[in-house]
Amino acid sequence: MGGGSGIARGETEAGYSATMARSVLKAENEIKGEKNEHAILFNDDGSIAFQKEGTGHGVTFNGKRATDKVMTHNHPGPDAPFSSSDLRDAVKFNMKEMRAVSRNYTFSVKRPKGGWGDVNPESVMRTYGSIKRQVAKEWAPRFEKVSSGAPMRKEYFKSQIEV
Repeated sequence: MGGGSGIARGETEAGYSATMARSVLKAENEIKGEKNEHAILFNDDGSIAFQKEGTGHGVTFNGKRATDKVMTHNHPGPDAPFSSSDLRDAVKFNMKEMRAVSRNYTFSVKRPKGGWGDVNPESVMRTYGSIKRQVAKEWAPRFEKVSSGAPMRKEYFKSQIEV
């Protein structure tokens, strides 16, 4: 535990074993690029506590299974970051870490030392959605002027940040 064994340059409150890091990274390599979303929950020892394949861009399961677990899942298609509901669920179900992997990126949010405290899960979802809309409004026109290849249309950019 501890030391340099954090999965992505950081540690949760208790850190990760090297076995946990290997297990998570192995699973993520297997699911990134899949056409359906997959969710995988890990126990502290790196073993898989639960896994399920969904359809398209979603996986449904009882979120209470994710309490005190590390969860990873893939985002099929373009390199989309967390959805608002991803972050809400991380807080709501008191996950140690929520991870999302796409073809080229891994996104991670970790529970702070001492837990999520009195953070309201629904407030997290609304705030994140609001920030994403602000970013889209400010940055979408700039992406229309991409110099390498065809210009990126506003509609495409906005769809990728789930406005």
